[in-house]
Amino acid sequence: MTASINGRYRLNERIQILLVDDDEEEYVLLKAMVSQAPKRPALWKFDLDWVGTYEQALAAFSECRHHLYLVDYRLGKRNGLDLLHEASARGCQAPIIILTGQGNYEIDLAAMQSGAADYLVKGQLTLPLLERSIRYAIERKQVQKDLERLVQERTHDLALLRRQANELSALHKATTSLLSTLDMNTLVSQILDAAQEAIPAAERSWLHLVDPHDNRVNPLDETGLGNARIRSLDLPVGGQSSLASLHEGHPLLVEDVQGEPALQGFLENDLSPNTVRSAVIVPLILGQAIFGALTLCASKPAAFSETDLDLLTSFAATATAAMQNALLYAEVQYLATTDALTGQLNRRALFELGQREFDRSQRFGHPLAAMMFDVDHFKQINDSYGHATGDQVLVAVVERTCQVIRRVDILGRYGGDEFAILLPEADQPVARKIAQRVRISVSESPVITDVGPVSVSTSIGIAQANQDTANLDILLNRADQALLQSKQAGRNRIEGG
Repeated sequence: MTASINGRYRLNERIQILLVDDDEEEYVLLKAMVSQAPKRPALWKFDLDWVGTYEQALAAFSECRHHLYLVDYRLGKRNGLDLLHEASARGCQAPIIILTGQGNYEIDLAAMQSGAADYLVKGQLTLPLLERSIRYAIERKQVQKDLERLVQERTHDLALLRRQANELSALHKATTSLLSTLDMNTLVSQILDAAQEAIPAAERSWLHLVDPHDNRVNPLDETGLGNARIRSLDLPVGGQSSLASLHEGHPLLVEDVQGEPALQGFLENDLSPNTVRSAVIVPLILGQAIFGALTLCASKPAAFSETDLDLLTSFAATATAAMQNALLYAEVQYLATTDALTGQLNRRALFELGQREFDRSQRFGHPLAAMMFDVDHFKQINDSYGHATGDQVLVAVVERTCQVIRRVDILGRYGGDEFAILLPEADQPVARKIAQRVRISVSESPVITDVGPVSVSTSIGIAQANQDTANLDILLNRADQALLQSKQAGRNRIEGG
């Protein structure tokens, strides 16, 4: 094991990865994908090894020579989850990412609950998605190691004080929950609950994020406030206010807010006067920037100690890391479901959401229509003006479409210049009305591009689901056939019903 596996990864460091898959072809394909990475300076470079059996994987885990493992879910009579448990039992500390041939929510959930760093579907795997998943898994493991080291240091420092040791233990328990939570809304609630549990003097807790554009502190969530509203407040730079110290990244221990109008206003806002007398406020620091602030308040003066401030400062580092993990996870999920050019659903996500809507319409007998459309003479646009202009045309067509469809409609890129829309609760007249709005919106004015205005129109096909429509593919194929009829009939028109 290299020395740096226990520390921070350095520029151009080689990351050792082991693929566990009983199909050697998967190894060849994955190695080819990794080798196609752009020839540019990268934070990490990957070396990929392979074993094909469950037993070989166990031997490799015992050697602990790899930074990360990619494990196929199907491994003969055993599966990747069995191997995950074996690895943990053998003391393997490296993160493990489960691979599977097709998406399965139950397997996904079981993998994450068993300690897997991520769950990826082979058929949807791209190099950017793989790199982000590996980076996320390794950085999360490093955060966990840093946290364990931090807990050990704090435990040693505070071992003589029973109350401090108990509080640190409570934070350590909260840490596991925070770092395993990837939903931001759930995470915020857990952060506030854990902070108040660790510091019993706290009666109220607030979590604010700093808007990077105007340097304003904006409330993200609050507890203990009922329905009270908290206003945004400028974060001052310089001056005598304690908030100026917060701007510099220093935590604040406020024994009594009376006498500091700016700080008192920040803490009380629309609450009754004098309901907040003391507070601890710690910045959430990401890199060198203030990411936000975590605040605990009490109704009596001098309710908090220096120990509380130190404890909350340590906890804030964990909270920031957990929020960064959640944001990174959201970014990975966005990349996996979103078309990079238009910002709409990609084909996989379109079919996932569309299948749910199709099943619902069939179950309850509700109307459902499908619309397929593309840009007329799009190849000529690409040939005449270039692909960059073609991309601008597609983006403009999607933007115009979004302005005239309903909020419940499901729009996604089907492929190339072809798009699909699922229209819940839309019978034939409603579907045709929406299609007409799309057609007019796209063609009513030229698209302004970098090379000048480009006239655009669209051909549309629509189809209606009924009890004889066996599946979503059939519905979309019928709409696609109607689209073909529209083009054959002269384009810039609607066919089907």
